[in-house]
Amino acid sequence: MEDWVMKHCPECSGARHYRLSDGRFKCRACGKRFSWRSVWD
Repeated sequence: MEDWVMKHCPECSGARHYRLSDGRFKCRACGKRFSWRSVWD
């Protein structure tokens, strides 16, 4: 899945995030780490 597909952080709804080396994402606004799958769980 492409990085741009993820729209918002599940914690703060921030739209700015980046991909970590382990495949998860990290929100630039709140610092929450999450995976694409965790958004839907």
